[in-house]
Amino acid sequence: MKRVLNIAVSGVSLVVLNQLKTQIISCLPSDIEVHWVNISEQHIDLLLVNKLFFHSSSIQNILSHHVSHYLCLIKVADNGGRIIDDTLSFPLVHLDELKRWLNDYCLNDTSVAKSKDIAEPSSNLVSLDTASIFENIFNSNNGFIQVCDEKGFLVLIDRATDRIWANSEIPMLRFNNMISKSYATSQFIQETISHQCAEDLYIGLWKILDRSITLNVPQVQLSQYFKLHIWPQLPAGSVRKDLFKLSACFAEGANIQMVADHLELSHQRIFHFIAIAQLLRMGQCIEPHEAKFIAPQQTIEEAKVNKISGFFGKLRKKLGF
Repeated sequence: MKRVLNIAVSGVSLVVLNQLKTQIISCLPSDIEVHWVNISEQHIDLLLVNKLFFHSSSIQNILSHHVSHYLCLIKVADNGGRIIDDTLSFPLVHLDELKRWLNDYCLNDTSVAKSKDIAEPSSNLVSLDTASIFENIFNSNNGFIQVCDEKGFLVLIDRATDRIWANSEIPMLRFNNMISKSYATSQFIQETISHQCAEDLYIGLWKILDRSITLNVPQVQLSQYFKLHIWPQLPAGSVRKDLFKLSACFAEGANIQMVADHLELSHQRIFHFIAIAQLLRMGQCIEPHEAKFIAPQQTIEEAKVNKISGFFGKLRKKLGF
């Protein structure tokens, strides 16, 4: 039966993270199953953290309450892999010391759980407030922000230029309720920018959020009114057609129920559209008197009246009235 190690890594670039994952797994016996978890996990068997952030209050709090063992990470020019006073030098060139350390401190720990007793990693995590995370992102006018989930790095955001770099190693990237944000280090920024492609912030985030259907997002009621200030821009396709129709209605300010009836789209689809627009500050709920979108029922009735009036007008002309 396999034993499980919950391992979290914090404060390193995507390239370094992937290297560490591969090298750590190679140091462990085959009966050990590694769960790569976020630092918000309630129980972490091993935390690897960049020494630059080790003394921060958030890391110290995590170490005090949720971590069994830890290693600080420090970058060196050569001969990486030495462990001195709980500090591991990287890039790892030699793995012997790490292998011995893992065996002495982690593998002989009776707290390491059997796989049958382990719950899903997410079951012990506290859902984060998505709205607060995005509010903090858009209130940060300077600096680069990295967004991660329990598995690692997702996107890097530059609010100064409104650009985003998404992790290209994750196809169809999505956000879940375990996302968190932090300011990125200069080294992480340089390595990410050199390996990932930049995209407009609003386009990139909209695409990711549109796929993130399980994300806890702000809720609205059908009776409310919503106005879109900025239209989402997406590549051509069926999804774009729906977005265009929704944008056209809500750009005037509209009752949500009215738009749902008019476009014959599911309430869930419309709620998700509105939630994304709110998270990205592209729209907001408004008062009823601010809405300009004409009710479809009224439009249909007016068309019927005009058609009937036209018919009788033509009939009167033929009869000489």
